[in-house]
Amino acid sequence: VSQSRYLAELFTNAKATLPQLKDEFVQERYAFQTIMLAMMNDQPQEALQVYDAAIKPLKKKTYISDWALSRKAGALIALGDSVQAYYDFAQVFDRCPSRRHAADLSIRSRGIGFQEGAIALCKNSHEKAAVYAFAAIKPSEEGLKFLEKMVDLDPTHPLIELVMSREINKNEALYYKQQDYWMGELDAEKEKENHDKAVPYWQKLKDFATACSAN
Repeated sequence: VSQSRYLAELFTNAKATLPQLKDEFVQERYAFQTIMLAMMNDQPQEALQVYDAAIKPLKKKTYISDWALSRKAGALIALGDSVQAYYDFAQVFDRCPSRRHAADLSIRSRGIGFQEGAIALCKNSHEKAAVYAFAAIKPSEEGLKFLEKMVDLDPTHPLIELVMSREINKNEALYYKQQDYWMGELDAEKEKENHDKAVPYWQKLKDFATACSAN
């Protein structure tokens, strides 16, 4: 039996078994594996259907549901819905440390920039701040503008400190960087340009931190 046929049979059997499961703890884990099989079979629409039918209605969710949400977001990207996928990955990044790196990489590796439309999908200020945090940590983004929005929306959001640390790190890299990952050694002119850009940004970060300390 070929691997593709074997995986297809596994998915068919798993999908048929899911409605028979009564224990939510088992159902959640079984549904996650079924969603994984759907994606391994290049069936993103099936993955979404399983998520909606078996994960979404669960009354008691564990981190496995966030793992499933991450797979659902991947299915959405495969189907061309980058806005909903961005929102879903941002919530995974916020809630699930064990899938935080995967969520970031799933967007970053595809070159998908900040999706403004994801804000409209948010249910509350905390979720909006999570979307801004997800945008801010990207190396290609200047995160301070997103940090300011986060503080306005939810000044106690737990990702604020992470994003601020990341922003300091990004500016340090710009200030000291002598090599570019893609281009190799930087010439003296480019090195000075980066340095000159970093110096005034330190002051902006300092002013932001000072303002936050009084909040």
